[in-house]
Amino acid sequence: MKWFTLLILFFSFNSFSQNYDRETIRKEFVVSIEDEEIAEKWHTELKDKDLKNDPILEGYRACFYFLMSKHAVFYKKIGYFTDGKKLLEQCINKSPNNVELRFLRISTQKKVPKFLNYHKNIAEDTEFLKKNLNTVKEKPFKEAIKLIIES
Repeated sequence: MKWFTLLILFFSFNSFSQNYDRETIRKEFVVSIEDEEIAEKWHTELKDKDLKNDPILEGYRACFYFLMSKHAVFYKKIGYFTDGKKLLEQCINKSPNNVELRFLRISTQKKVPKFLNYHKNIAEDTEFLKKNLNTVKEKPFKEAIKLIIES
């Protein structure tokens, strides 16, 4: 019985991981910046999942909170933003050398309004991304990093 339970957990985890490949998440994330329905779909899909073993997916979950704050009614905006900020910072604290998490943070910090006071890591993340750009294998992602550090 113990092996059966372990097999179910193994296949459940693998099928979960296969449903959320990085390319799909990246593409959907970009679209969801302007498309509230897609942002809400991903926020709902990821908000209660255990993603602690996948820091990148957990980072995207944080960013979908940011997008919900963009699309939400006035009285819910700050709550979504605060939750996203807290989660993204936790992700980066756990995986400080993760290029994609640093990319997500700098992308967010460059876009949020100044009064939210979430801009302190732009210079640090820019330098980190410049130093680690050669480790990125996916060409579209590498180009996106170049664009954000040059803007």
